[in-house]
Amino acid sequence: MNAEKSIQDPDSIFYHYQKLIRLRKTYDIISNGDYRLLIEDDPNVFAYMRNWQNEHLLVISNFYGNMVDVSLPVGVVKNPTIIISNYRESQTTWGELRLRPYESLVYYWET
Repeated sequence: MNAEKSIQDPDSIFYHYQKLIRLRKTYDIISNGDYRLLIEDDPNVFAYMRNWQNEHLLVISNFYGNMVDVSLPVGVVKNPTIIISNYRESQTTWGELRLRPYESLVYYWET
């Protein structure tokens, strides 16, 4: 019954994983980019960057059930795009982020 419900729900974890697989096939930076951990001392947040050629990804996740405010230690970014999020609407402004419980975002931009 759970599997059937997941297939009928376009917001289910089943479809979220399908989106992740498509992103890996679409963006070479995911497998080719370097990896740099951004926030080492916050037990609530896992954040890292990938850079490859002129492409950049920021992955940021809140693994807990509380809101978390995050200041990103990165330079100015113009026009980042959210390529995936587990919430329907996510914060598109850059810099100070307020992550909702269990929110995970991937920002993408080119330079």
